[in-house]
Amino acid sequence: FTHQPYYSSFILNIPDNFSNGSFYNVTLDELISTIESALNNGYTVELDCDVSEKTFSAKNGVAVIPADETKQKDILTEIELEKQITAEFRQQEFENYNTTDDHLMHITGLVKDQKGNTYFKVKNSWGTDESRVANGGYVYMSVPYMRLKTISILLHKEAISKELRKKLKIN
Repeated sequence: FTHQPYYSSFILNIPDNFSNGSFYNVTLDELISTIESALNNGYTVELDCDVSEKTFSAKNGVAVIPADETKQKDILTEIELEKQITAEFRQQEFENYNTTDDHLMHITGLVKDQKGNTYFKVKNSWGTDESRVANGGYVYMSVPYMRLKTISILLHKEAISKELRKKLKIN
């Protein structure tokens, strides 16, 4: 988030943080690279994110952010160009409550589509009934969706790079 200094801890002011737990703030690029690195090194990651977007579809098993908003339905079944998400846009969407913390899930891996786009393999808790969810209960979350809709992550400190641990002053 851009409303707090990077590499510091802060209390994230969201409804589900009723115990006033502290979070470390890192750049958006570091957030994504930390998740990818953790997964590539055998760790999994807990994810707190917003699933209220029309383009989060458990039924289709995808979570994406179309570059063209008129493609919100098409992008659920076809590979379409996605919006480039900046830290400033993410902050704006958080501050205007378009991004809220409404669901926790478990990131277990990385997958690629036919065009080489990377997706996070995210285990949802909504069951595996094929009439309601796809991919055996997993959602393939695009990098743009992850950049925009992630509120926080939780992971083992050894999954964080030495460089980032040093910036965060984590032993």
